[in-house]
Amino acid sequence: MIYFTADYSDRAELSALGATFDFTRWQWRVDDYADYKKFSRWLKGGLIIRGGLYFLVSEFPCPYCKKPAKAVAVATGAYTEGDGKLYGSDCLNILYGFEKLPAAVLKFMSHKFGVRKFYSEVYGYSYYTNGCRRCGKPFVDWYLFDEQSSPFFITDTAEKLKMYFAPCAHDLCIDGRVKWSFPAALFADAERGELTDEEIYGIFAQ
Repeated sequence: MIYFTADYSDRAELSALGATFDFTRWQWRVDDYADYKKFSRWLKGGLIIRGGLYFLVSEFPCPYCKKPAKAVAVATGAYTEGDGKLYGSDCLNILYGFEKLPAAVLKFMSHKFGVRKFYSEVYGYSYYTNGCRRCGKPFVDWYLFDEQSSPFFITDTAEKLKMYFAPCAHDLCIDGRVKWSFPAALFADAERGELTDEEIYGIFAQ
């Protein structure tokens, strides 16, 4: 099930396609992920994640100032690309390259983990990523994800990570991409952090 907004002028078309208007949320709703592809005009985002979001936190020396630093990666279990198929059901799928994030998710990640928008001269656009809170420099993707010594390149165990999970009763559009898909069993030894009900509610606030 997913919620989305649309122009008033689209109401007849949406109803004909099978969407339902939810007056409690003042949004449109589609119940079956297999039908999402019919609504690609309105479901704006690279991925549609199911079940909630994982936040994986790693602590390491900043590569620039060498002082203690922290970074967070967003991950999901099952997801769909809006084509009516499910992917990654048995994995933890680490996401990256966020050009846009839902406002509530961004607020949570900025406040709790210091995520903000940086301009990449390599990619030629701005995207949300981690940075050092002491020296202010961004951690580029290759440092966070691409090398075997990277914080979020999981080889045999994720025991050095702290994992937070925010369950969500409905699916969520995320404008990002899947960087790595790791077997969920690799995260069995990761330390579990807890989010308050208020934090979870805030992450998925509309």
